[in-house]
Amino acid sequence: MVTPVTFGWSGGIKGTGYDPEKAKALLKEAGVPPHFDFLVGTFFDQRVVQAVLQQLKEVGFNTSISLVDTATFLKAIQQGPKDGPALAISTNSCACQDADGMLNYLLHSGSNWAITTSPELDKLLDEAGASIDEKRRLALYTQINALIADQVLSLPLYQMTAIFAASKKLQWNPTPNESFFLNRMNWVE
Repeated sequence: MVTPVTFGWSGGIKGTGYDPEKAKALLKEAGVPPHFDFLVGTFFDQRVVQAVLQQLKEVGFNTSISLVDTATFLKAIQQGPKDGPALAISTNSCACQDADGMLNYLLHSGSNWAITTSPELDKLLDEAGASIDEKRRLALYTQINALIADQVLSLPLYQMTAIFAASKKLQWNPTPNESFFLNRMNWVE
């Protein structure tokens, strides 16, 4: 859930790999999955959304995309894990360079942005956030990252790199959500 430059990074934890045959077998075992809408904010790069949707369809999910404006997307996400969307894709950033800045507000059940409810995770996040012992915090974040990966509480797809530039030849309008899409930039001579 965090990058290697962020305090709380835990190397060596294996996430969920892409295994279409295993996914098909699990779906078959569980029965036919219900149709669900894939909620996406229009601010997100639609090429990524289409790729994820295609992979879901290839293994047997019956899905469709609901593109919504940012305010509608944020309101839906803030409904929590019980009433929120079954699946959503979003971007996330934290300039603080500390795992607490990202994990606590996304995964702690006391947060308006929580996407899961887990007393075990809440306890670990509380301990890690309250500790001033660096080694203890790192050990706790290793447990937290392992728990996220094991229970698939969130599925990180990739990390974006923020690129900053200053040139009169660059035509670009920054977005309020800190996203940088090269396909929305133009270079003029």
